[in-house]
Amino acid sequence: MGFILGRLQHEQFDEAAALIHASTNAWYLKNTGRVAFSCEPSGCRLFPDTYDALDSGQCISVTDDTTGQLVGTCYLHPRETHIGVGIVNTAPDIATGGVASMMLREACRIADTQGLPLRLVSSASNMDSYSLYHRQGFVARQVFQDMLLSVPEDSTTLTDGIDTHGVRPATSIDVEAIAALERELTGSYRPTDWEHFIATDHFHVLVDVASDGSIIGALNVTNHAANCTLGPAHSRSEASICKLLAAALPLVAGRTALVLVSPAATDVTSLLYAWKARNADIHLLQVRGAYTAPSGVQLMTFLPESA
Repeated sequence: MGFILGRLQHEQFDEAAALIHASTNAWYLKNTGRVAFSCEPSGCRLFPDTYDALDSGQCISVTDDTTGQLVGTCYLHPRETHIGVGIVNTAPDIATGGVASMMLREACRIADTQGLPLRLVSSASNMDSYSLYHRQGFVARQVFQDMLLSVPEDSTTLTDGIDTHGVRPATSIDVEAIAALERELTGSYRPTDWEHFIATDHFHVLVDVASDGSIIGALNVTNHAANCTLGPAHSRSEASICKLLAAALPLVAGRTALVLVSPAATDVTSLLYAWKARNADIHLLQVRGAYTAPSGVQLMTFLPESA
């Protein structure tokens, strides 16, 4: 059996969704005893559809040269400041040795051609992927803990007494200010991502606005059958992130939401612990190339992994 490196085609999106579902769940079942996706495989169309809307034609694919079966995908998110490496999957039910390395080498070639750093978020529990990335020159730069928060149907039982004054839904008019603040705090600039979040039904963006009208924080909420996440987010302060999280809970009432937060953000983690959130994993922001330490506070995400 041989492999063909190419680009994911639209007619392969259903197959790509099934691959994401099978590959990710296989790893989580083996290593944690739980699945990452409790939805049907079709629910994972969320990923190729979102990535196509943002970065059409940018997914590296590998197919079996005999059967034509899709055996690997690696989504790329080119941005002005960097290239994000999205979810990387290989088929769990056949021998795919070398496929992930093949795709990552192609990603590195593209980044080197464009003179941009590569950034990705990966589980610290997965030594195979950590070694794969580190061998290609990625360096772990930030730590995030995955916290799972079960939100009651009446979320006010958690947020009663928390002042969310100044938090409101974002509009398209806010996109440039949100993106500019993120660039100032993190070095990443991705206005098209925030524009897509605001325009798409299963995403909801909240902003924290100061008394002078300036935006001091922004949070995206993903509420979809395949993904319930509070993030990405960025703000000048932990207090602002806490306000944004409190305002976001009604949007995910009755669900278990994932929050990726730095352990150093102790006010945020303390609030999440008070809400009975539990730690589920540790993820690392890994960077190949130029890196500047961020200021402010970030929440990371897996959709899209473009930060």
